[in-house]
Amino acid sequence: MTAIYQGVVKIVGALQRKERIKLMEELLQDPALREDLEDALLIMSRRHESAEPLEKFAARMRRKGRLK
Repeated sequence: MTAIYQGVVKIVGALQRKERIKLMEELLQDPALREDLEDALLIMSRRHESAEPLEKFAARMRRKGRLK
């Protein structure tokens, strides 16, 4: 973690719940930030899944016609 990251976490953690909600609403207005947040949430929700080698994944996607 960088010092900037640690500072932001400390500041956001000190906000009251209402202020944190408002901050999240503002962040979600930016399409790029929203996409980053969605990606992070997806990664967090799938951490318990077992990994699949890239070659195996690519072969499965080719069989399904999703990859050429």
